[in-house]
Amino acid sequence: MQMQRYAESIEDCGAALELDNSCLAAMVQRGKSYMELQEWEKAVRHTAISLIFILYLAVLWIRITLMRIRIRLITLIWIRIQILFLKEIHQIILVSQFADLEFAEIIVFMI
Repeated sequence: MQMQRYAESIEDCGAALELDNSCLAAMVQRGKSYMELQEWEKAVRHTAISLIFILYLAVLWIRITLMRIRIRLITLIWIRIQILFLKEIHQIILVSQFADLEFAEIIVFMI
């Protein structure tokens, strides 16, 4: 009786994987069912496939996280550049208020 349930489980997992070949739960359950039926080669193969898929998802998550960190760093650097640029413009405006008109025109022209 129990053996038949594991065989049905393998069939059900196969059907689920035909619909969605990335269904991790079906991969793992199929590997467990093969272990219970003592079909060791199939159990190892299907368990290895599910482990490789888990590792792939972990690597993908790490890459996405690193991309998000890079985007945040680039954004922070860009904000810092804008702040520095605004400070420079503010200094030029202050200099132009105290300098004669020709000097202020030269500074504006250099920008």
